[in-house]
Amino acid sequence: MSDIIPEDLEYNRRIKRALFESLFEVCETFYVQVMPHSELVIGMRGLVGKEKEEGIVMVFGPYSARRLSWDEWGVSCDMHFNGWEIVHIPWESITRIFDKEGQFFIQAVFMEKPTLQDATNQSQEKSGDSKSKTVKKKQTNKAIDTENKQEASTLMKEATGSKANEITEKVIEVDFTNRRKK
Repeated sequence: MSDIIPEDLEYNRRIKRALFESLFEVCETFYVQVMPHSELVIGMRGLVGKEKEEGIVMVFGPYSARRLSWDEWGVSCDMHFNGWEIVHIPWESITRIFDKEGQFFIQAVFMEKPTLQDATNQSQEKSGDSKSKTVKKKQTNKAIDTENKQEASTLMKEATGSKANEITEKVIEVDFTNRRKK
């Protein structure tokens, strides 16, 4: 992971965005596996139980998502869990995108921004010529990160509280491993 450079992350975002756009046009319902990420926002619900480690599969369909929009940073929408929740999914946290039949359209490496900062520092040490360009990119990334973190922290402050604990208690886990076909 230390070999990731900002250009790799940007390329990763563009690929996922293009696949998401094409699936949205072609498929009525499709699924996105999302891994835990510092900028992932799932309303008051958040990630529950095993989802904090293993991630969550989100359904994008006519009855599960509304006000859907995406930009260069990720997907934003309202999704229906126990009620409508504000959701923001950064492109970096998406690991799989597949349709109803389970056909994978993408299975990607999970990329996190802090790893990129380390890689940027390493590339700065290696190349002294492009130092001013790298410093400008780093300053821009920090400004963007600060804005995203402020938005996410505001949403998370609204999301935390007694209601979040109530929702956590209402989650039902179903184990289909011992199920027999009739």
